Parts: sequence; C-alpha cells; structure tokens
Amino acid sequence: MRIALPKGRFRSLSEAAIVELGGEDVPERGLTSKLGEGATAHLLKARDIPAVVIEGLFDLGVATGDWCLERQVAMPGEELEFLRTGIWDVRFRISFVSAPNAPWPPPNGATVATRYPSLCVHALREVGAESCRVAELSGSVAAMVPEIAFYGFDCVETGRTLMQNSLVEVCVVHDELGVCVVSRGGSSRAWNEADLASVAETIARANKR
Repeated sequence: MRIALPKGRFRSLSEAAIVELGGEDVPERGLTSKLGEGATAHLLKARDIPAVVIEGLFDLGVATGDWCLERQVAMPGEELEFLRTGIWDVRFRISFVSAPNAPWPPPNGATVATRYPSLCVHALREVGAESCRVAELSGSVAAMVPEIAFYGFDCVETGRTLMQNSLVEVCVVHDELGVCVVSRGGSSRAWNEADLASVAETIARANKR
C-alpha cells in the first residue's frame, strides 16, 4: 500500500502518523518511510494529494479540504472517497479577502489573486462577478493584496496573517474545512474497504500524540 501524507505545516502530524503506522522515523529532509509488508509512506505537497490518489498513484492519502474541493470543481465526475473527515483537529475556511471598506461584490475587471483558480471562478460566478480577472499563485496571496490584486481568495485559519497585513475577510465561501483521509472511489481501487478504513483510523490517532 502506498500512502500520501502532507508535508509543510502538516509535517509533524504526518510524521506522527507514520509512527502510528509502525514506520521508520523520517530523516529531517527525508520524504519517504517504509511501513512494513511492502507498504510505504510519502510526504508530498498538500495540493498534489487529491490528484495522485484519484490517478491511482497512491492507494490512500491525507488531504486538506481546500485541495479536495479545488480538484472536484476542476475535474467534475472524478471519484474521490472520503474515509475519515475532520482528523487532526485542524479547521479553516476559504474566503475572499481585501483591504477594509473594499466594495462587494467585486467591480468589473477587478483582479483576484488565489491558489484555487477553479474554486475562485465558481465563487465569482455565484456573486455575478464573472468579469473579474483571476491570477493564479503558488505562494502568498496576502502579499499581493491590495497593491497588485484588489482581492484575494485564500485559506484562512486564525486570521493572524490577515491582521498583520491589514486585510479583512469580505466573504466566507467555504467554512468548516479540515483534514481528511481519502481513497480512490469505485471498483478501481486496489485495496478493500476494511483495510483502507483500518489505516484511516490509525492515521487519525496521530493527533493524540
């Protein structure tokens, strides 16, 4: 079994999950660990995990709700099964952010910086702002607002980064998102439901370490 776990801000929790699964300690800059019986765990960028699970490169993944939503909106019809949701006591939301007193909905032609282009386009359509320009980023959205982009569309957890950059949430689009364990849906998956559920339960316990 191949398991994809998120690195970056989730690395310590992923490493705890590897220990729960009976794996070897991951070196400081290491990205893989053997779990026994041919199973392996791999540390990947969170944004990549839904895609590699859906494409069958991994049997199971720990994914964040924002990137699951982005993949589902970008590629509708793909089968992604949620085995466990709300693990690791992590909660966040996706919101439009801007400087205080910015008009809402966005005016015609306004630029919106985001790491989630598909979700952003869909959300803009919902508020009748289809003419806005969406600028896709892979880094900090807050650094772009409001000097480069009038609005941002980004993940918000505590709101501390917004406060430090004198920004506010103007519209919450997806609330109560968290971390989940996912597998490829349908008959295409290689492992049975009981095996996957058992691994998902073990991963969820990592938050208690």
